[in-house]
Amino acid sequence: MVSLNASQRRYLRSILDSVGTHLAQITQIASLEEAGETNSRGFSRSDVECLTAFSRELRTRMDRLIAEFRLDHDKADRLPSKRWNVVTRLEFMSVELAELSRKKLSGFGPLDDAAFRSIMHRLNELQVLIDRQKQMLDPG
Repeated sequence: MVSLNASQRRYLRSILDSVGTHLAQITQIASLEEAGETNSRGFSRSDVECLTAFSRELRTRMDRLIAEFRLDHDKADRLPSKRWNVVTRLEFMSVELAELSRKKLSGFGPLDDAAFRSIMHRLNELQVLIDRQKQMLDPG
């Protein structure tokens, strides 16, 4: 079996926790729809059934991944300390900034070269600050 170190397990678990949060929100939306508590631009009954089945299948596969890599094994190590919570959120901030691309920005309309360079420069400054803070909180 392939193994992960504690930091890799914590990071993978944080990603799965985030996906789980989104999944719970999707499930809640579908539940409200099924109970008739949303507006008329909602889902059909088959849409709700499809979302419910999707949620179950995704959760099952996530649980298998958690079991396979023993992501619950070190629960004491990943108790949501304030430090760990902040470092995790800083990591997500880094990922979101890194995913910004010219192609994505241009999807909203024409983008001037100078404007893009300026944006990337400013985003790099933000990334440096985030990285510095992560290093201070989690030097390992």
